[in-house]
Amino acid sequence: MTYLEYGLTENMGIVMLSGEIGTGKTTLTQYMIERLDSVAEIAFVPNPNSSTDQLLGLILNQIGLSPKRGRAATLDVIKRYLEQKHSEQKQVYIVIDDAQNLSSEALEEMRVLSNFQTENPAFLQIMLVGEPQFLEKIRNSKYQELARRITVHYHLKGLDRKETGNYISFRLQKGGGGTGSFHPGCG
Repeated sequence: MTYLEYGLTENMGIVMLSGEIGTGKTTLTQYMIERLDSVAEIAFVPNPNSSTDQLLGLILNQIGLSPKRGRAATLDVIKRYLEQKHSEQKQVYIVIDDAQNLSSEALEEMRVLSNFQTENPAFLQIMLVGEPQFLEKIRNSKYQELARRITVHYHLKGLDRKETGNYISFRLQKGGGGTGSFHPGCG
């Protein structure tokens, strides 16, 4: 959590979170969004399984702007919005969950949007959240430029047996069920 938050708040380039299904990527992402929501504008795209134009439209909708016709007009609107928020000293985050579902064209659009980061790092932060196959996807030489812009990456691993027991006990206690329902020798 601290590592990812540092990457986002210190304008470290593209931040990436990966992990197997069920390791808590979306839960962690939602928690980070809640923490940053009061100090930033956040475009959260939970399922980017769409065309590039639709993806840019979703991003615009999330930040309260109307989608435009044509890629150049859309990118211009985004850039002007980022400039406005920068003048207001407000950070803008684009968070893409299930990034492994991004098409090649959409990945290229993420690279183009990251150009706004290189022009002025305070403009925009991008966080890509995906399953391990996303790592393999961006290691492909055709995504080399995008991969180089990922400066912070954390891979969530599954809980081991002890961590799982601690987690279950914690959740039971929070839910009012006590902690005595499970014993280390069970199972």
